[in-house]
Amino acid sequence: MKKIIIPSIIAALVLIYIIIRCRPNEISRVKQDIKAFARAVEKEDKSRVLLYIDESYTDNYSHEYKQFTGNIDNLFDMADSIRIHMTGLKVTIDSTDAQDVIFASCSLGLKIFARYQGDRALVFGGLVKPNSVRAYFKKINDRYRIYKAIY
Repeated sequence: MKKIIIPSIIAALVLIYIIIRCRPNEISRVKQDIKAFARAVEKEDKSRVLLYIDESYTDNYSHEYKQFTGNIDNLFDMADSIRIHMTGLKVTIDSTDAQDVIFASCSLGLKIFARYQGDRALVFGGLVKPNSVRAYFKKINDRYRIYKAIY
């Protein structure tokens, strides 16, 4: 009897640990959305990119949503291909407001490369070291959208 009970208890504990460990949490959801946003930019899929940018977007250069999306349009028009390299992605959940909107932020190193007429060009970031970026997100419906960036 003990030969059956002890292994089944151990198996149940391992299964509970795996379920708790693999269950998606908000931090992993933010990371997934950041990576999906980067993939959409690399694929030059404007409709998908716009799903991850909030209409209240602003940054430290006083660019707003319309200017930012215009810059993305220009990049897509001029570039043959785009590659994004992210390093040191650190996500924190900042707060939840009265309407249960979750706010998050992340810091990361970012380099963006593009090919223009066959030549590789650095669009954003340093030659040796990626530029630091701080981005702020809010969860709207099922995805996190960027509403502020400091770079």
